[in-house]
Amino acid sequence: MSGDNPFASSGEDYNAPNNRGDGTVQARSSMDYLEAFGKVFENSNWFINALVVGLVNYIPIIGAIVVIGFSVTIVHEKSIGRTNSYPDFDLNKFGEYLIRGFWMFLTGLLFGLCLAPLAVILAIVPMGLQASGSDTLAVFGTLFLFVVLLIASMLANLAALPLILRAGLTCSFSEAFDFAWVKDFVSKMWLDQILGMIILSIISWFVLLVGFVALCVGIIPAIGVVTIAYWNYITQLYQVYIGRGGQPISYRDSGSL
Repeated sequence: MSGDNPFASSGEDYNAPNNRGDGTVQARSSMDYLEAFGKVFENSNWFINALVVGLVNYIPIIGAIVVIGFSVTIVHEKSIGRTNSYPDFDLNKFGEYLIRGFWMFLTGLLFGLCLAPLAVILAIVPMGLQASGSDTLAVFGTLFLFVVLLIASMLANLAALPLILRAGLTCSFSEAFDFAWVKDFVSKMWLDQILGMIILSIISWFVLLVGFVALCVGIIPAIGVVTIAYWNYITQLYQVYIGRGGQPISYRDSGSL
């Protein structure tokens, strides 16, 4: 019940099942960051889902890939109104999650490699400033580079999210790099992305702290709660983007590849 849920939202339920069955993404007009966590506990199997997601994360190499593959199905199922909370983690779909997550991982990896030269430059320049012998130049130069790095990291995060989201929903590496769509997404959603990253980071810190205090083993379901909440937030971003006139992503079943 909502009275037992500290994150429950009293606003409109944008994720009520639409029963249309046509796969249409349901638009929403605004973000509700607390709802991202509140929806985690509206699933009757929330603890099992959180525990399984947390445990799978610990599987070497493929664990994180499977989790993001499952997570993007949350975006799809919720955004078209097929579920009011989110789908359960289905071990029978482990392979499907792995395939979908692989394309997301590969897209993120390539995007990160493209940014590697910038990271190298920002690492080398401070050493050059230190070797110049001028303390003033070294201090101000390092501060300037820190600001540049901060801005570059923020822009990279803003762009990486829609890229990875496209890779997961389309189950395709090539279709992920639709830069016109990515630019449109960021231009419409950049402020919500920044606010979301800040707010979710703060709440997630407390959730993980509670999990750690709970005999340490509580950190496993806490990781699951944070993961599911994050992708509930991504679902909201996607739906608000559609509500602002954005173009939906064509979902592709991994079994059709």
